[in-house]
Amino acid sequence: MQSTVASSKRSSLPCFHKLRSSRKPAVLLQASSAMSRFLAGFNKMDQQSTTFFADTAPSWLHLEDMVRAKMSEFGVNFWEDPSKIAPTNATSLIRTFGQPESSIRVKLYRDHSAWCPYCHKVWLQLEEKKIPYTIEKINMRCYGDKPKSFMSKVPGGMLPVIELDGRVVTESNVIMSLLEEKFPEHRPLMPPKGTRERLRAEALMKLERQFFSDWLGWLCNGWDDAGNRRKFESTLTLVSKEMEAVGGGPYFMGQDISLVDITFTPMLERAAASLAYYKGYYMRGQGRWPAIDSPLLL
Repeated sequence: MQSTVASSKRSSLPCFHKLRSSRKPAVLLQASSAMSRFLAGFNKMDQQSTTFFADTAPSWLHLEDMVRAKMSEFGVNFWEDPSKIAPTNATSLIRTFGQPESSIRVKLYRDHSAWCPYCHKVWLQLEEKKIPYTIEKINMRCYGDKPKSFMSKVPGGMLPVIELDGRVVTESNVIMSLLEEKFPEHRPLMPPKGTRERLRAEALMKLERQFFSDWLGWLCNGWDDAGNRRKFESTLTLVSKEMEAVGGGPYFMGQDISLVDITFTPMLERAAASLAYYKGYYMRGQGRWPAIDSPLLL
């Protein structure tokens, strides 16, 4: 009885006999054949990948030994609080350069992500001059509202900002000039005023603004792509030549880093990354601009 009922139910299904039939429709035969070919190809590809795969990753113990070796090499404990570790890093909140914390006169307000190129300039200058400083991180506008405590000091909300002896100073170029003026004993990064070298340094600062404009002019515009690219490349060629103009470099002013290098570096670094990502264009490693390829730059 059960057999009869089951048979009756099976026969009531409109597609049952088609599926049971040895005479399958052509479309099912084609689909079956295609699936077989796909699975065969997939299995073959999987076998090939397995054949050529070699597990060469170091073990966790080996990785730990590598880390400890680097700690010994650099004299750094990577397990310490990263906000106070030396050398500097994006999470650092205080840099004393061996001086007592009570002697710190500068507080730098910069972005959380260490992305802002203008904050980057001031940060590099403080490091090169070894001026003790503390940091307070303030989010950029794209990440939400800025803290009220910061906005009460800087109504415009722009970064970077420093407090020097309690005085609030904005605008990266103004900040950098002030740091040179107030800390002359900390490795001057600009030639003396009135000298030929100073005039050249000031002209190179203007060239950096031209580079910035031509970079974004190509990166952010969809019109006249070829023309904007030629303009950018012409300026980049000039930048590269200027880097080798004095004693063959490696810096703009010769053998020693200056405020010119500190001003250019954040922009060159971001230009190289953004053009590679958005334009598929590589500034470095092409042999066209040797000075730009220098590891001292980026």
